[in-house]
Amino acid sequence: MEITGNFTADNKVYDGNNSATVLTRTLNGVISPDAVTLTGGTATFSDEDVATGKTVTLTGATLSGADAGNYSLGSVATTTADITALEITGNFTADNKVYDGNNSATVLTRTLNGVISPDAVTLTGGTATFSDEDVATGKTVTLTGATLSGADAGNYSLGSVATTTADITALEITGNFTADNKYTTAKQRNGIDRT
Repeated sequence: MEITGNFTADNKVYDGNNSATVLTRTLNGVISPDAVTLTGGTATFSDEDVATGKTVTLTGATLSGADAGNYSLGSVATTTADITALEITGNFTADNKVYDGNNSATVLTRTLNGVISPDAVTLTGGTATFSDEDVATGKTVTLTGATLSGADAGNYSLGSVATTTADITALEITGNFTADNKYTTAKQRNGIDRT
């Protein structure tokens, strides 16, 4: 007798592959009280990318149990489950600068932690700022508003970007001055004798 099967699949966080985990299995058409169960097989999402309600297929499942020989498995219906974004973190380095009256900073390098190889994801944009504009060494620099870009960016979410440190050094300035005329005699000082 031909019967059909159903299953449910677990949601998962993006891991770079389309493997799925079976949660439950049921059979339709088994005559009570026959002992028949749906076992084995490989569950896979339609692809590995993040999305909700993705189709999951179970292939290679078989029938087992004391009465399995009385049945044949016609089909197993597909189900749906979600793949959610993998949270990753970022780092950056900032350039030292000469005091310029503001706390703006320049990003030198950017890196991401947790990207699955060979996915193409980069940390881009954002505004880097020193903790304040004053001269000091090892000042905290923060990058805000950075985002993820690249072909696989949609499979990730940016959790946080660590702060870094850089220096603000003193601005070198120059001076000018004017000097008064020098008089050697009282007459010169009074404008009488200019010789």
